Parts: sequence; structure tokens; C-alpha cells
Amino acid sequence: VITALLNALRDADADVRWVASDALGTIGDQTSTQEVITALVNCLQDEVGNVRRAACYALVKIGEKAATHEVITALLNALRDEDGDVCR
Repeated sequence: VITALLNALRDADADVRWVASDALGTIGDQTSTQEVITALVNCLQDEVGNVRRAACYALVKIGEKAATHEVITALLNALRDEDGDVCR
């Protein structure tokens, strides 16, 4: 399941990327591999606000294992996102 969700994060359809990010957040700390965390950090740069918001949610739900300098910096940058829904 995780591999399929990782592949979906790279889909051309923003809705697919959004649902995949959201699903990884719902699964939470069970997805706490470096590959998943890196993919979600990359999603914080997505062109679509819903994808960025879901990636923030997922990283928070993964919890302590995602609390690296890179992730914290990316989440702090997300607080300044142009889309107000991203930083909620």
C-alpha cells in the first residue's frame, strides 16, 4: 500500500496526489520511512494548495520520526504559504 501511495504522490492528477498525501497522514507513524518523509517534503512544493496542506498534515501525523531539521524547516516555510489553508 505504501509503495502505491508513494507512486501516487508523483501522479499528474493533483487530486490523486492530494488523496495519497492524505492517506499517508491517516496511516500516520506507520509510514515513517525516510522515503515517505522525503516524498512528503517534496509535496510541500506542489503547485496545488490541497496537496501541500495534506503533506503538512501527513508529516505532523507521522510525528517524532519526521522531526528532522529539514522537515521542521519545510513546515515553518509552509506557515508562510500563499494559500491560507496550507498553514491551518
